Amino acid sequence: PRKLDMGIVFLTLRLPYLTKSDFKACFDCRTKLLYRKNGYPMSNAKTIESLYTAFINQLKDRNRIYLLPFDRQEWFRGAYSTIQRTLRDNFSPLNEAKKSECANLLFQKIPRLSGQDFDQKLKSLIRETAKDFKVSIGHSQKLISILTKYAAACHRHSEAKMPKDWKSFAQSEFGRLPVPIDAVVLCQLKARYPQKFSDVEAGTRKDKKDRPTYWAKVGIGKDSQAWSRISDYDTYWSLQERIRELAKDQKVAPLEFEMRHLWVTE
Repeated sequence: PRKLDMGIVFLTLRLPYLTKSDFKACFDCRTKLLYRKNGYPMSNAKTIESLYTAFINQLKDRNRIYLLPFDRQEWFRGAYSTIQRTLRDNFSPLNEAKKSECANLLFQKIPRLSGQDFDQKLKSLIRETAKDFKVSIGHSQKLISILTKYAAACHRHSEAKMPKDWKSFAQSEFGRLPVPIDAVVLCQLKARYPQKFSDVEAGTRKDKKDRPTYWAKVGIGKDSQAWSRISDYDTYWSLQERIRELAKDQKVAPLEFEMRHLWVTE
């Protein structure tokens, strides 16, 4: 009996103490379970909700993209608008039929990314989208990661009315959802972590209305390319892995790291 008691004491010292309220909170919200499992401060869970509310409102007020309630057509319109202006030169805008086909593919397959092989499934979907719709890896990752960010932002909102598979996906995979890679994110990463992102060139300019515009290239010298021209998956994934490392160091999920440190609200 004495030996068993010591074992119980040892386990008690190593495992976090969870109250009845903790279990209830984890049951109601898998995101909070993620925070408890990884020892993240629970104040962060509340903070991310307020950040996503600001994100939802910014899209509505500035871009006239309405995420609430869930609407496939509106969500895809919002995601597509983030790549539309870069579909030039060797890339062509999607016609309405192709947009519909692309939306059908993504809304069907994104919830199926869930599971231990999440990263491999994500890789396959990004490559499939790029190939089927003749866009770059940069375009493809942006479409997919924007849609998953929408899901993360809305899944706890009372007005979201999201499909069960999308809501479950956002809850269970929150800690692994990719950060959308674009000029703003790359510029912020370069400014804040120049050594870690030594292969990134980035900066800002002023447009005709004196507003900041962002530019960024990934790679060294002649091999550098804009985010929208990334054609090699490994180049994209190297950026994502480094963001995950930064997020892990600060004990937050990658999307929360983006919202806290990389998201520009001006």
